[in-house]
Amino acid sequence: MLTYLFWPNNGTAPYSSTSVATFLIVSIALIIISYYLRKWLNKQSNKQTRKLAASWPNIALWYGIFGIMLAVSRAENVAYLSMRIWWIIWGVSLLLIAIWQWRTFQRKHYTIIPQKKVADVRDKYLPKKKR
Repeated sequence: MLTYLFWPNNGTAPYSSTSVATFLIVSIALIIISYYLRKWLNKQSNKQTRKLAASWPNIALWYGIFGIMLAVSRAENVAYLSMRIWWIIWGVSLLLIAIWQWRTFQRKHYTIIPQKKVADVRDKYLPKKKR
């Protein structure tokens, strides 16, 4: 099992291979998602949402770039970069960061509800503050 994960010269997997093609599609999708996350973030008026989601576009962009790099190195048979363990580390770390960001967002996100001051007719009969 360890030899399967850590073997530096895996052999060439063409770009038409399902694993490389899937990895490329996911990586390109992350880059596209980063663009739309940046547009979505600029439209947000809630400061708390903007603060909590500020890192999402950068995370998606960099994971997309590293994913493309790993997929190309696998298809071009670049030793040590094409090891399967890097794919596992990439996927697990992406999953952990996504879970952590989601939980942080759920825990810390709030909206301030504007409160209306109710005018009570009895207020004029209450004692005033002393000066």
